[in-house]
Order: sequence, then C-alpha cells, then structure tokens
Amino acid sequence: MIKTVIFDLGKVLVDFDLNRAWNGFARFTDVPASQMEGIVYETSDKEVLKYGTSKKTDTLARYNTNVISDEEFYKWMCERLKLKNMSFDEFARAWGDIFTENKPVCGLAQRLDSRGYQLVSLSDTNPIQMKQIMNIIPATMRLFKGRIVTSYKVGSMKPNEKNYLEAIAVANAQSDECVYVDDRLKYVKPAIILGMRGVHYDWDNEDKRDELLINDLRKLGVRC
Repeated sequence: MIKTVIFDLGKVLVDFDLNRAWNGFARFTDVPASQMEGIVYETSDKEVLKYGTSKKTDTLARYNTNVISDEEFYKWMCERLKLKNMSFDEFARAWGDIFTENKPVCGLAQRLDSRGYQLVSLSDTNPIQMKQIMNIIPATMRLFKGRIVTSYKVGSMKPNEKNYLEAIAVANAQSDECVYVDDRLKYVKPAIILGMRGVHYDWDNEDKRDELLINDLRKLGVRC
C-alpha cells in the first residue's frame, strides 16, 4: 500500500523559465542574455540546457551540493557574466525569480494530503532557488511539513542513491510504501531499483501529462 508520495519540484510542482534570470542579469552586464545559459552551465549540451540541470562536476553542481556557498556562487557568477554593481540581494532576486506554480500538480498534492498521504519533496536545487520556491507555492510546501530533501542538504545530486534513501528515511517508511514522481525518466529509474514505485510526469506531453499522472497513480492504488 502506498503511504507516501515523493515529488520532484522543478517541472513537477513548479515550472521554471531561466530566461527570466538571464534578462534580470542583462541590466548589469554587456554580455547578451542569449549567451548566458551556455556560459553559466559551461556546456552546449541540449539536455543540460533544457532541464536546467548541470553536469555533475561544474560550478553550478558544486553549488547545488553545498561545496561552495551562496556568496562564493554569487562572486563566480559576477565574474562569469561580468556583472557590474549588482548587489547580492539583486542577484538572488534574479537567480530565484524563475518559478511559477504548476497548479494541477499543486492541486493534486492538496488532495493527497487531505486523503491522508504523507508528502515528501526530493529535488536538485540550491538555497536561493529553494527559498523562492517556498515563496511561490507556500500553501503547497506547508503540506510537506518540513519533509524536504534537497541536493544541497544531502551533498549529492540525483541519480545518486543517497538522495533517494534520504527521502525514504525522511518519510519514515518502507521503500515499497513510497511512490516517486519526476519529470525525468532517468531519475525515476533509480527509485524503482531501490524498491519504490515510480511515475514519470511527462512534462513535454502538455495536453495529457496531468491526466496521465493521475491515471498512473491510481493504477498503483493511490486515491487521487
């Protein structure tokens, strides 16, 4: 019996648009906003740029796993993008202000909570952006009651099994009592290997993704 639903955040509970960050930085530099993505992510890999998930060894990954601090990341970004006279607070607003609520999944989380399911979040993110997510969907995040597992707290990123095991531990549940929902299939598979049920939330299937998510959960016996 499924007792706990573990949600990824980006492209599941919230959408994000990195162009909002680049446009925010553009006021403080001569570097064109159109070039910033490749500069910051240190790659032209289309998958990395599409999902906003860095390579496992680059600077952003080091920030997402708490190897470097907010201040160190801010200084690196200022150097990388040649940002001039941009305070840390201005930087944090631009870097964090990329999210919007994904109302169908937030509504689903509310229903699950009302029906007695425990909610856990599991996400690769950093302190600045996590703070903004909490501000964007505060009512939804309160449903998690502090059961929030992030890469910067764990010190590693998905698909490291350490992250999934931490989510199971936070849930205080057996792995087969948990279902994990992620927009990236390659991050669902490790959860299944560890004994959880896994559901792929197919973000690219815009017309049917929410219907398919609910159907997949119902097939697992989840009342949603």
